[in-house]
Amino acid sequence: SEFNVEPDTFCWNILLASHTRAKDSTGAFRVFRDMQRFGVKLDAYSFGTLMGLCANNGDTEAVHKLVDLARKENVPGTTAMVDTLVHSYCLNDEPESAKNLVEAATTMNLEGSQTRMWNTLLRYYAFQADSEAVLRVQERMREMSVKPDGMTYAALMTALVVIGKTQDAAQILRSLHFNEHLTATLFHYSIVLHGFALEGNRDMVSVIYNEILERFPRPSMSARLAVLHSQAKRD
Repeated sequence: SEFNVEPDTFCWNILLASHTRAKDSTGAFRVFRDMQRFGVKLDAYSFGTLMGLCANNGDTEAVHKLVDLARKENVPGTTAMVDTLVHSYCLNDEPESAKNLVEAATTMNLEGSQTRMWNTLLRYYAFQADSEAVLRVQERMREMSVKPDGMTYAALMTALVVIGKTQDAAQILRSLHFNEHLTATLFHYSIVLHGFALEGNRDMVSVIYNEILERFPRPSMSARLAVLHSQAKRD
């Protein structure tokens, strides 16, 4: 009222996002109901934001209900909305349902990048130390012409670290330096550094950490902790 401006969908979505980032489920749903009550036009971001909150809580049923509501409101589906459902399935240890959904969604003409949903599946198998499943998913991505990104390689490197093959993860890190489309990030370096620290390979911890200091002016907290872990073992 102070500026005589009627809040539009964009304004409401910012408010909705602020509650979800604060992990305030009650506040987020209250804002969502207010949007419905005041006749605000809900869009894919409105639904996707709330779906993401429910997915992080592992509430697959709530995510499904929001998908159904989005259909009733004639809101077109996006890959970001699929991402939340895949994430929810993985949190509930339902990888087969997640895989089936990812493959089906990849064949649809949905707005957004298809890579993230595949990365979620890769990350799940990586932390399960199921390297065979990681390789199967990677091969399926190739067959379906899904372009890998930095997080795809991070998931592969994580899987190798989890099963104690950090040297192989380091080879992937080196290969990124010769990739025309991707660049090795601090996150990739931190994964390898953490792996060598877990294996007690202090020489490689020193090598990777020195490379981090050369390439990145401010090392991440996880990188510094990995070095501390390695030094504590030596002491």
